[in-house]
Amino acid sequence: MQYLFNAIWGHGIEKIDNGIITSVQQEIITSRDALYSNYRNLLTDAQYQLLKAIALEKQVKHPNSSGFIQKYGLGSASTVNSAIKTLIDKELVCEENGLYKLYDVFQSKWFRQQGGPPGGRV
Repeated sequence: MQYLFNAIWGHGIEKIDNGIITSVQQEIITSRDALYSNYRNLLTDAQYQLLKAIALEKQVKHPNSSGFIQKYGLGSASTVNSAIKTLIDKELVCEENGLYKLYDVFQSKWFRQQGGPPGGRV
């Protein structure tokens, strides 16, 4: 949120409304498109697919549950457990109050804009 409000302040906008917030959020997401796209090459397929699945859900309580794994075609629970550990270690995912979510809210929004089929691999 601090980054968002800093960007708004940098535009010299004095009166903030939902339209301004949405517009500046989109500018930030667009400016980071190449960075976010590059994660596809920097992570294993299992890590990337799990990162995207968590983003599509916004937050996940049980990433290794059979329902979540099947919904996103993530393989086995052991694969998910290994991938979640790596994503946490790389500070791409955090766990707060028993919920897993992406650290970068803009990356999470970017993934949701990219979409993904809820019935299979993301």
